[in-house]
Parts: sequence; structure tokens; C-alpha cells
Amino acid sequence: MKKHVQKDRKSSSTRLLSFLALINSYVPGSHLSKLFCEEFMDQTEQPTDEGNPTLETIMKPFMDLIVISSEGDQKANYIRLAHPMIAHTCLKMLNEHKVTRFDIAQDFLNSLLASDLFSEDPFYPQTLARLYYIEVKEDDKYEEARKWAEEAIDREKKNSHIRDTLGQVHKNHLLHETEKPSSDINVCKIIHPKMRLEHTEQEYSKFISSLKGDVETKCDFFEWYLAFSRQSFEKEDPDYIQKEVEECYMYYFKLDKQAGKILDKKKNKYSGELLHILKSDISVFDQYKSKIEKPQPDSESQTVLYILANIICSDSGEQFEKIKEFQARLQKLWLREMQDRRPEFYLLILLLFWPDDVQPAITNPPNLEKCLRKMRHSYKSKYQKYLRGRYLLPLFFLAKRKGLQRLIYTLKLSQTDLERLTEGDGSEEIKDLQRINGQVRDHKVFAITGEKQIQVTPHDRASVCKQGQVSFYLGFNIRGPVAYNIRYKDTFEDYYVKKANERIKQTKKPPK
Repeated sequence: MKKHVQKDRKSSSTRLLSFLALINSYVPGSHLSKLFCEEFMDQTEQPTDEGNPTLETIMKPFMDLIVISSEGDQKANYIRLAHPMIAHTCLKMLNEHKVTRFDIAQDFLNSLLASDLFSEDPFYPQTLARLYYIEVKEDDKYEEARKWAEEAIDREKKNSHIRDTLGQVHKNHLLHETEKPSSDINVCKIIHPKMRLEHTEQEYSKFISSLKGDVETKCDFFEWYLAFSRQSFEKEDPDYIQKEVEECYMYYFKLDKQAGKILDKKKNKYSGELLHILKSDISVFDQYKSKIEKPQPDSESQTVLYILANIICSDSGEQFEKIKEFQARLQKLWLREMQDRRPEFYLLILLLFWPDDVQPAITNPPNLEKCLRKMRHSYKSKYQKYLRGRYLLPLFFLAKRKGLQRLIYTLKLSQTDLERLTEGDGSEEIKDLQRINGQVRDHKVFAITGEKQIQVTPHDRASVCKQGQVSFYLGFNIRGPVAYNIRYKDTFEDYYVKKANERIKQTKKPPK
């Protein structure tokens, strides 16, 4: 018997033995109908010249273990193993030959469903669906469970208990997905294609509409979350997050996978979502800018997007007139003293009103120290609890240029320059960026512009080692201005004076 199993674990005789052993091990005395066994053999055995072999012939290696019996006056029509101990021993032997109880149960249920004896019975596919979503470990188990649950429903459409199994499949699938990274996005992807199975078209449309607001809110969250920050200074966020955010949004809003169309849909949204999309394709912003050329004067969100688009898309040439227009729009909104503003508004105030020696003085400009206090308060209320512990990405840098080109969008810098800004020391020289004069007092860094002193955050706190006059490159993140590559003037000047003196001494040495 062992040799037979070892030689052919997938033979119909070995499989039928495994079925009998499994059911007898759990419920002593359990049996299968002889008709089912014969049908099973007919489906799996190849006929010979003498016709189909009999059940007894096929099961000959195991006949000493099997009992064929009948009930009442009927002819022999049931088959079982002779004793539960035999069943346990057979299962142990099968397991030693890599045939597990799970393999047997799955094979048995599939065989039952293929049988004409059970072609109308809904409970067998229902049981198989439960087996898949509860016990199976493979990745496609929920798809298989769904298939069998639907088969059960097709067999008995009005049975609520049968229909509930399909609901349990989806419920367990969703619970499983919520344990994964980016769970909200995964859940959206699962719900969308499945709902048609259980609802009418009208119910489906109503359900999807009810989800859209929540889905859009979550997608917007991930977009500004990824636009303003990343895991740490050294570590980027996984690529799959951005991909799944876009896929989820397109599921619910029927958009093609084009950044321009997504931007068009989001044209009334705030800048964080847009900046996130631009990380993958900055060229689409030029197309998008034309859609918001005439923002409503009293709409803060439209004004912010309008100005942001122009800053990012600014090309060569002095654009003082444009700057004046933007400043006038922002100044009008600033004077309204609205509460609960977002940090993006204050960011633009800092960018457009940061003192410039070239640009004519502005009449009654916003107080930048006050703006910065409000920006930090706004950041704390809007974003801090989500971005705490994450690295805040620089969004803009101050350049040596004029007009709108004075503000460089970070993605327009080369990767080399970005690395030198964020990883280099005070000796770095970045060609297009402007060094700002500043001062360190009490371990705090201040930018000095004329009579104004504005506190900025050092990118590398370790570089703030003493008090004194400094210079640095000025960047802006969603929390405020940041000082990069802090250089102490006295140390820097002393270094070059020392080098110059060494060269002078070398030239004065008498020839040998």
C-alpha cells in the first residue's frame, strides 16, 4: 500500500482513499456513496479495451481497508474505511508523502462540486468559499472564495444565508487589506469592482457617490502628505503609494491616467495636491495654468493656485508687473485677517514679499514676522500631527535672478545641487542660488534684510555651533524659511586669509 501511494500520489485510488480517511478521521463511520465514487473514477480513469474498470478493481491496493455496505434491503451502495484508527494511520502516511489534510479537503470539495450528484446543491460551493477565505493562505484566496460564493448564490438566489457568505468574503478581504500599508487606497480598489455583484445599478451608483467624498479626501491627504514630506532625510517613500493613490482616484472619478486631467479635476484644490502630481510630471503645469488665468479675486484657494502656477512656470525676462499683480492680490487677502488659513497662503506671502534690493519698495507690505508666526501656527493645526517625525521637503529656493525667476521651484534644481544643499557644508557654492546674510544668536538663526531680522530654521542644527555673522542659502518648506549650508563669516574669512598668507610666505622664500 505504501509503495502504491509513494509511486502515484495523484492516482484516483490514492485520492479516493484520502477522501475516505479524511471524513472517517473527523466523523467515525462516515461514508461516501458508491455512485459518487464510481462517478469520480469515471472522470479520472482512462477506459480500457474492456470498458471502464470497476471500483473494486481500481481500489484493489486498499480493499483490505475498505468496507462496502448497504442500508436495509438495498444493494451495496456505501463505501467507508473499516475503522477510525485506519483512517488516522492513512492520513499520517499520506502526510509523510506530502499530501496534507488541507490538500485532501480542497481536492475533495472540488471533486464534490464537479459531481453531477451535487450540481444543484448550493451548500457545497458555499462550504468551499468558506474554506478559501478562512483557511487558505495563498494570495488569490479571496478571488477563489468569491467565485464559489457566487456559484452558491446562482444555485439558490433567494437564500439569505447563502448570500451572506459572499458578504463575508468581501468583509474578510477588506479587513485583510486594512492591515497592509496604504490600506485606505487598497480598500477603495477592492470595493469599486465588487459592489455590482450584490446591488442593483441604482444602488451601486448611490453607494459609489456616497463614497466619493471620503475617497477624494483621503486621496488629497496622501497627495499633500507626499508633496510636503518624506519618511526621513535619507529615505524616500515607497513608489507604490503614489501609484495606488492615483489608481484609486481614477477608479472613482473615471479619469485617464494623465496628470493633466487629474489637475483639471483638482483645479479648485489647494497646492499640496498639485505639487505632488508635479513631482512626476512638471510639464503639465503649463497646460494647467491656462485653466486658472482668471481666479475669483475673493477666492483664496484659486489665488494661491494661480500665483503658484505662474511662479513654477515663469520663464526668462523680468516680470515686475506680474509680481505687482500677485502682490496686490495677496495683500488684499492679507488685510482680511481671516482665521484658519492654510500654510500655503503664508508661504506665498513670504515668497512674494521677501525683501529684494532690485525690486522697488512695496507700500505697506505684510509684516513678515507676523506672517511667519501665523504660518507656524497654521502648520501646527493643519499638518503637524501628520508630518511629525517626517522630513519636510524644500519647495522653493531664493535665487540670484530677478522677477519671478528669483524663486526657484525645487524640482528645477539638478540632483547634484540638491545634494550639495542638503548634505554639503558652508563651503558649498551653488551657481544660481543667492546667499543670504544672517546672524546666529542664542543658537537661533536670523536672516538679516536691511533693518529686518527674520528667524529661520537651520536645516542642519549641528552647523549652528556658535554666535556670529553667517550666510546661507534660503529655502522654504511648508513650515517656513530654512537656512541651508550655514557659513560663519569669520571662520570662512580666516581660512582664506591663512591660505593667502601661506602662499605669500612661499613666494618670499630665498632660492636654494
